[in-house]
Amino acid sequence: MYSDKLKEILEEHRKWVRGDGGSRADLSGVDLSGADLSGVDLSGVDLSDADLYGANLSRADLSGADLSGVDLSSADLSGANLQKRNYSVINILRSFWLLTPDAKHLTLELMAHDAESCGIEAMDKWAQGGDCPFINSERDYYFQEDRQLWLSASPADKIPKLRGRKLLEALAEATAVKL
Repeated sequence: MYSDKLKEILEEHRKWVRGDGGSRADLSGVDLSGADLSGVDLSGVDLSDADLYGANLSRADLSGADLSGVDLSSADLSGANLQKRNYSVINILRSFWLLTPDAKHLTLELMAHDAESCGIEAMDKWAQGGDCPFINSERDYYFQEDRQLWLSASPADKIPKLRGRKLLEALAEATAVKL
């Protein structure tokens, strides 16, 4: 979608949200991959089946938005509002998690999930300077890895402890995503 057309649609939606006329945005099926929608009020927008791969949705208000069938892989949801809507936990978990240095336990948790997919041995080799075990396959979660953290982890810490909704809630709390 052309950026001028998208800006026009979002301006009309902003008016609609404020009650100043305009119209509710319908971006269903639209390719918005890589779009910068940070801080944009997307509440109530129909985004069903849209491609938001790698989009910047940080601090965006997605409350009430229809995200069914949306590709959020690698999308940045830091500080986004996902309240008052139904969403796929797995879909949201596949977005990009920008974790702060004080959230090392969550970085290690996500690396442990990676190890379930590729094997602890492959992760150990990677941490020692080897090739990324996901070079020819897709990762389960998107985040900034930490080789040193993996090397210093105990064997028990290399096994995931959080699953599904519990993992999502921990990540949401660490990145100020409102669920």
